[in-house]
Amino acid sequence: MSKKGGGFRSARLNIGAPAAPPPIDYAALQAAARPGVRINKQTDFERQAGVMPVNYEGTRDVNSGELLGQYRLDPYQGEAVQALKQQAFAQGDSPWAQLQNQKLALEQSGLMDQAAKQGTQAMSQAQSQLAMSGGLSGGARERMARQGARDLMVARQGISRQGATGRMGIQEGDIDRKQSLLGNFANAEQASQQGNIQTAMGDIQNQALFDSNRYNQQMQAWGAKQAADAQRTAASMQRGGGKK
Repeated sequence: MSKKGGGFRSARLNIGAPAAPPPIDYAALQAAARPGVRINKQTDFERQAGVMPVNYEGTRDVNSGELLGQYRLDPYQGEAVQALKQQAFAQGDSPWAQLQNQKLALEQSGLMDQAAKQGTQAMSQAQSQLAMSGGLSGGARERMARQGARDLMVARQGISRQGATGRMGIQEGDIDRKQSLLGNFANAEQASQQGNIQTAMGDIQNQALFDSNRYNQQMQAWGAKQAADAQRTAASMQRGGGKK
């Protein structure tokens, strides 16, 4: 107030309308949010009711719609599973088959040595017996040597055939083992895909339920605000004698 001519006069205050709040950059908020968080824009009902929107956080990426890594089933997790996968898809002998072939080779080498020792011992015994009877001539010794060589050759051929049969059995077993692993991995992949689909479908249903509940809450908040406004209006009219 100002004093003029012995009296006071009220000063006029130039008060303008309150400044509108800056618009919310929802795109920036969404870009800064975690992959599974959906930033919801404030609806007109929420704005009228003075309610801030609640964001939805699910199991899928907001942009791509794919399951997030922590919710995705992967049948190939773990070092042991990776090692089995390499064996299942490997070309040639697997580590299991290589070990079996090494074992078979050692067994064959032992049998070869044993056959040679047995042939030498048998020839020595035969020569000793002939010598004791006085029949060990040069020709007899030569014939015994040839017979011993033939016997050793036959024994080695038998050992080689057994080795070939053993190697074929190892190869067949390796193929069966790889096929079994591939079948197990195929079943695991199918089960993982089904689990991932169920998780994604569950997230879609949860998001729909979230939106439905959010709409109902908006209606309740808006209805409560309308009722409160109506009560204030009625109270104001009563204080003013029923006149607007």
